[in-house]
Amino acid sequence: MKTLITPVMVEAMRRLRFLLFPAAFFFGSLAQAQTVVVAYFTDGATSSTAPAAAITRNNYTAQQITNLATFDFSSNKVLVINEPSNSGYSTALTDQTSTLATFVQNGGLLIFHDRFVNGTPPLPSSLLPGASGITFVRSEAKNIDVTFSSFISNGTYGTLTNTSLDEGNQSEHRYAVRSTLPAGAVVYLSYGSDTSKAVGFAYKFGTGTVYYSTIPLDYYLSGNSPAAFADIYYPNLLAGISQLRAVPEPSVVGLLLSGICGLGLLRKFRAGKQLIRRP
Repeated sequence: MKTLITPVMVEAMRRLRFLLFPAAFFFGSLAQAQTVVVAYFTDGATSSTAPAAAITRNNYTAQQITNLATFDFSSNKVLVINEPSNSGYSTALTDQTSTLATFVQNGGLLIFHDRFVNGTPPLPSSLLPGASGITFVRSEAKNIDVTFSSFISNGTYGTLTNTSLDEGNQSEHRYAVRSTLPAGAVVYLSYGSDTSKAVGFAYKFGTGTVYYSTIPLDYYLSGNSPAAFADIYYPNLLAGISQLRAVPEPSVVGLLLSGICGLGLLRKFRAGKQLIRRP
């Protein structure tokens, strides 16, 4: 015996669908934005609060780290590290190499901007989680191109072209050889037009993600030009990668369940219309 779906039932489900979807997305997105905590650490200059402005601009909570050794990595999902030294990483940072690996392996998002590169250890390949096979080359330059349209180049806070990040002092301090990046890595920024040389890229490690860039971001967060680094690039990066790469908050699960329910209502709605039309 077939269940008869009346026109009144169909209309009720249609109205419910249009009420549920906007509310779920609005409140779910709001909850996610309010609960994201972004921790930041500036190696060798731990008192710097320069990274915080773009974090709060994205409606995230900024958490300053002054001591990596005492920081509870398990309490956070997004970690921003800036390396302002041209001569090397501090022991405070290198001592946490295995901890960083565990953090990303377990679902964390590491965003790392790095000035340092030369021929003496420790190199980025030994510090970054999952980067042991990456070849880095020290080569300062003033020309960064976007490799494709993404949340970084076309995001919430503006648009970047192939000239927006040029003529810095310097714009990039090195590049990674693209063919040596981990499988599935995405290159967002290149060394000029040479897309075989990566200046900004992301890759998966375990259940987490590493975004690494050779841009000396600390220099531009201090107010130096081009302003596009601090005003567009960095806020876009946080808005996009923090939302797309981090482990989902409970609100995202709620959105998924709402979507599944909505699909079920939509199918019943369409089935009801078909039943009504039968002679």
